[in-house]
Amino acid sequence: MVFAIYSTILWRRQNRTAITVVPIAGSLTAIACWLLSAKALEGSITIDSTSAILPLVIGNGTSLACGILYSIICTYVFGPDDFDWERFKTARIGDDSDVQGVSKEQLEPQQQLKRELLSPEDERGLRRGKKVGVVLAAVLCAIFVVLWPLPMYDTRYIFSRAFFVGWVVVTFAIAWAASLVIVLMPRLQGGHTLKVFWEYIAGLGVKGRTGGERPSTERWSASTKTEPAGKGGGKKVYG
Repeated sequence: MVFAIYSTILWRRQNRTAITVVPIAGSLTAIACWLLSAKALEGSITIDSTSAILPLVIGNGTSLACGILYSIICTYVFGPDDFDWERFKTARIGDDSDVQGVSKEQLEPQQQLKRELLSPEDERGLRRGKKVGVVLAAVLCAIFVVLWPLPMYDTRYIFSRAFFVGWVVVTFAIAWAASLVIVLMPRLQGGHTLKVFWEYIAGLGVKGRTGGERPSTERWSASTKTEPAGKGGGKKVYG
């Protein structure tokens, strides 16, 4: 199941059938293996038996493994896609060019954003970030799923009070660090954009990327008036 979700942004050949079917089929298979292993190993299906370590390991391991297997099977049985990632470079950013009365000066910041949609430097940064993300995900998965818990299970390790306290502290530290990154990173990286957005919503002057002040829609509209242009149709707009 996890593999299918990762593959939506990392594997261009995964098709729609795989991403639709695999999470459901993987979940059902994992639940079945979890409950059946609890029945086979503990003799019954109860809260205590399904909470035992080995049935939980079997259920989680099955979920990870069958997600990979099902995704590959569905992709090649129903025909692989060939998604073109270059499509994202041609994404159209909407602007106010179809709004009556908007001047070229007001459209310039929007046109500038279009021209700078994805620079070569941005593309290199995204590719580098993808590699870093894949490596970190693989390393952390190996540490937290295999290298850390399995040796303790195999040696029948019993937690001491100090070790358990350290375990809980590390767990909460990782959770808080992840939460702070998720909450604060967009604010730090997109602070200027958020500032411009709220200034525009509040009707304040917004300085475009060309340096001049971009008046709000209400103030600009109030300072202009229109009148019919005559037989040619349309309206004249002047300040």
